[in-house]
Amino acid sequence: MKLAYIAGPYRAKEWIDVKQNILNAERVAIVALNDGYMPVCPHLVTGGFEHHCPEVSDRFWLDGTLLLLSKCDVIYICKGWKESEGSRLEYGWAINNNMPIIYMDK
Repeated sequence: MKLAYIAGPYRAKEWIDVKQNILNAERVAIVALNDGYMPVCPHLVTGGFEHHCPEVSDRFWLDGTLLLLSKCDVIYICKGWKESEGSRLEYGWAINNNMPIIYMDK
């Protein structure tokens, strides 16, 4: 079984916008699943955790997502990724490691 990492913006000024980012990532995860991959989507696994664990640093989350990405076979990039620090780091990791990239513009 192959794994597909779902990269896209998470953070936003308003919680409703964070929720929209989570829904966008979920839609892309479903596309990856329909493409035959097991999706790895941090948005769906830890969405909202920042409210329960505010002491956890941004670096912890970024390092964790890069670890997850390193286990995957392909990366799906959600729309708006260029505005996301985490997504840009994940994209750069994928480029540097010759990982196939699938851009989702919808």
